[in-house]
Amino acid sequence: MADKDTGDIVVDKHNEVDADSPSNPEKIKPDVGTVAQGVHILGGLGNALTVELGGSVLQIDTGNSVEMAKSMIGGLRKITQDPVSTIAFSHGHLGYNFALGVWLAAAKEAGHNTPNIIAQHNALQLIDQYMQTEPLMKMLLELQMNMDKAIPLLPLARPNATFSDGQTLYGKDREIQLLSAPSETAGAIAAWIPDVEVLYGGPACISLIPNAGMPLWPTGDVRIWADTLDRLARLQAKVLVRSYGTVIRGADEVQNYLSTTARALRFVRSAVIQKLNEGVDLNTALHTIYYPPDLFDHPYLRSTYGSKEDIVRQVWYSITGWWDRNPTNLESVPRQDVANEIATAISDPRAVIDRAVALCGKGKHKLALHVIDLLAQADPDICDAAAEARALKANICAQLADESKNFAVKSLYESSSRVLDGKFLDNKVVTGVH
Repeated sequence: MADKDTGDIVVDKHNEVDADSPSNPEKIKPDVGTVAQGVHILGGLGNALTVELGGSVLQIDTGNSVEMAKSMIGGLRKITQDPVSTIAFSHGHLGYNFALGVWLAAAKEAGHNTPNIIAQHNALQLIDQYMQTEPLMKMLLELQMNMDKAIPLLPLARPNATFSDGQTLYGKDREIQLLSAPSETAGAIAAWIPDVEVLYGGPACISLIPNAGMPLWPTGDVRIWADTLDRLARLQAKVLVRSYGTVIRGADEVQNYLSTTARALRFVRSAVIQKLNEGVDLNTALHTIYYPPDLFDHPYLRSTYGSKEDIVRQVWYSITGWWDRNPTNLESVPRQDVANEIATAISDPRAVIDRAVALCGKGKHKLALHVIDLLAQADPDICDAAAEARALKANICAQLADESKNFAVKSLYESSSRVLDGKFLDNKVVTGVH
């Protein structure tokens, strides 16, 4: 994000985790070093890849801050003085190329030509959507990252060229194939470096379970994601650079990673289809799908950022519509009106609060959250207990945040608790959190 006074891009320090923590991939330190001859990881948001072409350099992603970009450029200049001829966007999500301007300024200062900036064409569409919805994007980032300071502006940048299926880059010493690799987003890419048999998997490959169906961000189609992994596996790479996590070495282990992840995605999709055909609703499906431990206990599929349940939701809504099978929800009624009527109908609001407190005492915080909602959304002018119920809801959210092992869910519980308490970003109003 950018400082509103200086324009410099700065990194939000809130919620930083230990280097070994798997909770938030963005805090996993890059696997910095030389991957193969002329192929390097110099830093970045995740494993941004640097490839020497012979006389020029390809850079995939440029980092999210001035500090990060300068460190990466400094590392590059210790290796080669060749100009960066091409900068590729790995997928278009926010942050990965916030520092693009630093790289362009460095090229100009060195007397080099302006790098060509390329992306898969769907990434350009996503970036344009972000530009159209910047206030929303800032709010979603503030919520998901549970930030202490509001984001003044987003340094969004667009590529100047796009490709569809792939593009080959030629240098004096090697050629690289940039491949469309739809996965987390439709505009994700991979890169194949055949002379050293190195595959950059991009967002299709992370060190945790695929983050499909995240609470605040749209993601790609699960079936297409699995197909992408199969297509990458056919390259028979000996080294795999994932978007996050350590570099995987050895053809057999690369195949193990790609096939395990693809099998998990296809298993969830098949399980969801089975539940849909049985006629159950989403809530029932979420609580009755069985995940075989021999697959889902694999270290490659840790559910600490995304989760199996996220994937279930993503698949569910990619196949069926929005109706949850409850006829009450077929037609919209103002939420506040419903909450006020429920609060008015409850003859003993104290009993509801006491029941929620009792459930918390038994460790049933998720259930208590649903119970207290009967009052927490009501107008305090209609129901005297509404303010107390809202405060209890905030406390329950804070407790659930402490219990959660999923980064996205934990952050959203924390930020929601602060919104409910009126302590979020100097009492900033966040529409929709109630």
